Amino acid sequence: LFFCYFSPLQLSYIAITTKTCMTEHDRIASVVGAEMIRRWREKLPGWDQFGPEIHTVKPRNTFPSPDISFWDETNKFDIQCEFKPPKEEDRNDTIHTGTGQSIVYLHPIMNADVTFLVVPKYLYDGFNVGQYLIPFFKEVIQGKLPTGLVLYDPENPARIEMACAPDLNLVRKSKILLPD
Repeated sequence: LFFCYFSPLQLSYIAITTKTCMTEHDRIASVVGAEMIRRWREKLPGWDQFGPEIHTVKPRNTFPSPDISFWDETNKFDIQCEFKPPKEEDRNDTIHTGTGQSIVYLHPIMNADVTFLVVPKYLYDGFNVGQYLIPFFKEVIQGKLPTGLVLYDPENPARIEMACAPDLNLVRKSKILLPD
């Protein structure tokens, strides 16, 4: 066993650096996640998928690790979200990798019931992500997987929209059981 002693000054430094080490990605994801839960609790139009007892839970910190996690106590739904920031230099990461990550959270190792891809409406270079992803979700994802699409305004991350709601009738049907 190892024991470490930190002086009060060192502890203050550790606390300050820990608080300021939140990345831009994490800060924006936190704002968007808080707004998502507020809208679900208030049952705003387009945000009536889950029960009133929905709350945030700490995401896994092992691979694969979602960015935002919720638990719907009413329906016993584990909800996992993949968040992408607006500064992604590579559109493939925002669109293709993000889509794949949001789907893989349905795998039994994660065991999510519902997943979301949370992306900016547009990237800082002006590329309209929603214009690309909404038709894709409607044609390829909806009706097949309980995966939704949430868009946020990169200039004001609390302005979000449920671009494609997940089909909750697919929740239990999409579960893949691991062989014994």
